Amino acid sequence: MRLRFLNKRISRLVLLAVPLAILGTLFFPAIASAHAILLRSDPPKDAVLTTAPGAVRMWFTEELNPAFTTAEVINAANKRVDNNNAHVNPNDATEMDITLQRNLQPAVYIVIYRTDSAVDGHILRGSFIFTVANPDGTVPTLNPGANPGANVLGNGNLTGLYTGQIDPPTLFNLIMITLVELGAVFWVGAQFWLSGVSRCLPYWWCCWQMLACWSVRPLT
Repeated sequence: MRLRFLNKRISRLVLLAVPLAILGTLFFPAIASAHAILLRSDPPKDAVLTTAPGAVRMWFTEELNPAFTTAEVINAANKRVDNNNAHVNPNDATEMDITLQRNLQPAVYIVIYRTDSAVDGHILRGSFIFTVANPDGTVPTLNPGANPGANVLGNGNLTGLYTGQIDPPTLFNLIMITLVELGAVFWVGAQFWLSGVSRCLPYWWCCWQMLACWSVRPLT
């Protein structure tokens, strides 16, 4: 009786999980596969530095296509301060590096990147900032309303512009991808359970009942 109830319950869960996975794939086709999303960088986003860095290094969630992956570093006046040598690290396809001009002055600097995922071919454009502080410790800021880098490496909205490297839309994409994948895994596991494991349950249930009866038998 318990086995029949368990099989019915699993069947209902499977019938619920499969449509959800299908609907997720149909209604969110753009997020059915992930992008090469920025995980971390050196300097980190929003870092305030006492000395100017010599390079910017970035690590992403997927391997990058070197042909279309690039980056630029600009100041508040939209002037490039890098050496125009952005490249994918030959020893780590998830890392992109770019060197900077020497002796950068205290200022706010914007890193704009464009990634082309070698996994799914999706292109993502985003940015983050770091700041080199003044000798007296004060921190330069952008002028109100300033939007440097808005049209660098193409038009359109930047992902993570000035505020972070994984913004709410990107986080939502990751959650939806995870849900779809979990639904698929659950469906496969449930099919395996129904087709194979459940057949063995009557035998193991009898063994368990016999063991339980033996363990509570009266002492003589």
